[in-house]
Amino acid sequence: MVISKKISDSFSKSLADNKLIPDEYTESYSYCIELTLDILIFNGSLILIGCFLHEFLNSLIFILALVPLKMVAGGAHANSRIGCSLISYGVFFSVILLSNIIPVNNFVFLIISALSCLGIVVLSPVDHPNKRFSDIQKHKLRKLSIIICLCLFITCIIMIQLRKPKFCFTITTCLLVIFINQIAGILINQRRKTDDS
Repeated sequence: MVISKKISDSFSKSLADNKLIPDEYTESYSYCIELTLDILIFNGSLILIGCFLHEFLNSLIFILALVPLKMVAGGAHANSRIGCSLISYGVFFSVILLSNIIPVNNFVFLIISALSCLGIVVLSPVDHPNKRFSDIQKHKLRKLSIIICLCLFITCIIMIQLRKPKFCFTITTCLLVIFINQIAGILINQRRKTDDS
């Protein structure tokens, strides 16, 4: 986000100017601060929007299902910050609105959840040209994706048992979005390799 970029650049420059960090670390500090602010601002705004729409719990489930798994599973990235924000908020609004409209068939949604989890684990992690993973990192991220997918699948089953199909819809859709995003990331990576060769 533009706001977090300006704040992080200004803060890390101030740290360097005051000799609290070496000049060569300014960019690294700026990136870390920006990432933290992006996560806080994005998740905080989703919670606020969820409260405004009387969908606090559904918004929280969306955040807990999508954000950690996206961070470990990887996938496609938007070309710009504005594009990323538009896609992220668009997905959020779509999931929240559709969860109140589309009737949930428990069996169908459990099958979609299971297949999405399987696909996510098989593909995890999908790296990006700007963020490559070592074999050790890949192994660790795949383990984390297995744990998160298992937790989300069990939560989906619990939501069905508690007769909360809306929340099962939200979890299932988040899993499907991440799986599709991974496929898109792989296709984009392959196209870049073809273009480079």
